[in-house]
Amino acid sequence: MSLSDNDAISFAERVLSLLDQGSFSSSYKYAVLLGIMDVVMERSSKSGVPPTTLTTWQLAEKVLELYWPQSIGFQINKSCNDILKQNTGNQVAIINLIVDFRKRSELGAAAPLFSVKTKYKSEYQRLVEEVEWKLIEMPLPKLQRIGSQYREFIYHISWDDSVSRSTVRKWHKNQSGDFNNQIMLADFVGEYLVRLNSLLRPLIQKEWSAMVAQINKLEESKLENFLFSASRAGAAKLCEPLRELQENRCFYCHQYIGNSGKLKPEVDHFIPWARYPNDSLANYVVSHSICNANKKDYLAGNAHVENWVKRISGNNSYLSDLDFIAKQNNWYLGETEMKGVVSTIYQHTLPEVELWKLGKEFELIDKPYLSELFSIM
Repeated sequence: MSLSDNDAISFAERVLSLLDQGSFSSSYKYAVLLGIMDVVMERSSKSGVPPTTLTTWQLAEKVLELYWPQSIGFQINKSCNDILKQNTGNQVAIINLIVDFRKRSELGAAAPLFSVKTKYKSEYQRLVEEVEWKLIEMPLPKLQRIGSQYREFIYHISWDDSVSRSTVRKWHKNQSGDFNNQIMLADFVGEYLVRLNSLLRPLIQKEWSAMVAQINKLEESKLENFLFSASRAGAAKLCEPLRELQENRCFYCHQYIGNSGKLKPEVDHFIPWARYPNDSLANYVVSHSICNANKKDYLAGNAHVENWVKRISGNNSYLSDLDFIAKQNNWYLGETEMKGVVSTIYQHTLPEVELWKLGKEFELIDKPYLSELFSIM
């Protein structure tokens, strides 16, 4: 079987049809779609080949990451700060699970999820297990239903919505029985999701925001930033150690960093948040504010990719220093996931796409050169 651009376009149209016509009473289905995309991006090979399967546990962790920042209060008006409803009936169970978890662990609103993984390991495992069950029980068996028709064009699973919690628990204990936690992607779906990531992600987020706005009777424009934008408050503490590691030079232009104006330091997502939301230390660089502003949400140029690969590859001292910074600041290094994400995004970028070089300059992607870089990463 072969893959064509028409196939990818046809798949995108079916996803859009699902968003338009599917029965969405909660935000779960949006979270599942984005979660599947995120797992596929992270678990692609160094050569950019996406996985053909994922597990309900892997998906549960990604869905938990999506809902985590949404489980704090939103400033509805001057006198009301409340957690947004994401269901036309009662609040979605995953939000309630996270809220209860925050209360029990006395976590502050700014606490990143990865810090929870290390500080509350057993509690985190139980939280993921609860999220996993909610996904198994409801959205996964129903996501691909449009009207009265059910078509497995995204994935295949071995259960339907009659699955019981006891069956899943039994499977967890001995990995046998009637249940299997594998989510088998349909032919070429992993490839489609990688190719279409930068197009489908903003569309799904926009639909999600519109639904939450309607449920809470709020303006959509106020919500999308809250629901999906990166929070830089916690990352601010990483600026100085990263700046020192870069010998006080901007990652992009390599000139010395100042302390004010256009030359002041800013922490930047190497892979833009809009293309792939990742707050791991491996995805952070320090740049001049003007370079950060010029880069915007563009993919960085060929030479920048080379510099990023050098700092994150092998057992070099730079990677060791990054690991030290992560541990000192209770941050997540995440170099393994980011290697997969960076190589996958660039190797699926079309040859005619221009990358940001510096200032207002752009250049064509050099795919053979980058593929060689990624092969030794």
